[in-house]
Amino acid sequence: MIDRRQAPPIQPIDRLQLPAVQSSILKNGTQVFFILDKSVEAFKIEAITAAGFSAAQHAPEAILAHKMLLEGTINKPGSQLIEEIDSIGSFLEATPSFDHGTVSLFGLSRYFNHNISLFQEVLTRASFEPEHLENLRKKELNRLKLNLEKAPYLASVHLRSLLFPGHPYGFSSNEKEIKTVSQRSLKRFYDNYISEYALFLSGHLPEDFLDQLNMAFDARPFQAQAHSTAKVIADQKKDQVVRNERFIQSSIRIGKVLFNRSHPDYLDFLVLNEVLGGYFGSRLMKNIREDKGYTYGISSHLYALQDTGYFTIGTDVNYEAEEDTLVQIQKEINLLQTELISEEELQLVKNYLLGSFTNSLSAPFAAIDKFKVLQRQGLDLSFYDSYIDSIQSVSAERLMDLANQYLQWDSLSLSIVGK
Repeated sequence: MIDRRQAPPIQPIDRLQLPAVQSSILKNGTQVFFILDKSVEAFKIEAITAAGFSAAQHAPEAILAHKMLLEGTINKPGSQLIEEIDSIGSFLEATPSFDHGTVSLFGLSRYFNHNISLFQEVLTRASFEPEHLENLRKKELNRLKLNLEKAPYLASVHLRSLLFPGHPYGFSSNEKEIKTVSQRSLKRFYDNYISEYALFLSGHLPEDFLDQLNMAFDARPFQAQAHSTAKVIADQKKDQVVRNERFIQSSIRIGKVLFNRSHPDYLDFLVLNEVLGGYFGSRLMKNIREDKGYTYGISSHLYALQDTGYFTIGTDVNYEAEEDTLVQIQKEINLLQTELISEEELQLVKNYLLGSFTNSLSAPFAAIDKFKVLQRQGLDLSFYDSYIDSIQSVSAERLMDLANQYLQWDSLSLSIVGK
């Protein structure tokens, strides 16, 4: 009998056994990666394409090309397509990211064949009707108009443009590009980049799912055209401050170009980032939210991209607190550079990171998502063994060295939009 007056023992996390990812190649040459999980009566299929912002001439081209996929196919007008998807309880979306595009479908396993047929139709037979483009163009212009009134949006966009000048990683939408993007250019982008893909499946899949995929994807996909993007230049500190009376608060974004998952310092820097601003109990939160009361939230992140990565700190504060907020952020960075993190704090952060990672795997389809991120960057699931080892072994001395190497205040670019 369980004694509920006693807390269960704490078990250290030494290793995690991730589900095995299997792979196959369809007759048309398409790569397929999959994880079988019969504990759910649903499945997910994703097509990961080369159609990210890095392949586009500008941001609206990638954004609108993906939105057009959901506006109808050669055989199914938009309204019919949406009704058919809804009728079997499925959900379909298409979105670009910096390096890739993603077309995803969540569906019930008992309608697997029907779902795959619809998914293939959207992915390979999008119609790109001119009237649909005009409707989407109006919506995108309205969305941009609303975003341009938001200081947090502007501060983030400006920071990326400072970090990646002339590079697709610094792209953002503007009115001229939305108005001038043509049906022809969107169709060309679709043919060149969206129509070449790898498939990722997880969930409760029928025993003959590979046969069904071979039947649905019988035609050979287009070969994505090789595309070259502007080289990611060495990071140089640049600042941009925009003042306007319409903004109630000051949005502060600080950052620099760093590295992605393949860099030898990536995993240890994740721990340093967590201490600084990566979770609710971080130093920035305790200082600027809890002690000073300047903000509802402040955080730091390390974003890993295909070619590089970048580090950011972000918060929104009242204009009167803007100057001292910057002082306090610099103070917390200086402390990481001059004083060793206590063993108690470091162990707390390590436990939090390991616990969060473990919890992230409990959600349906999480394992294939973890694999997908790594596969597109040329890594495999052994990366997560290294992740656990790094968290457990990194020392306070090592984190101090990283803070001095990468977080020198005069190396960080600053973007502020506010009153």
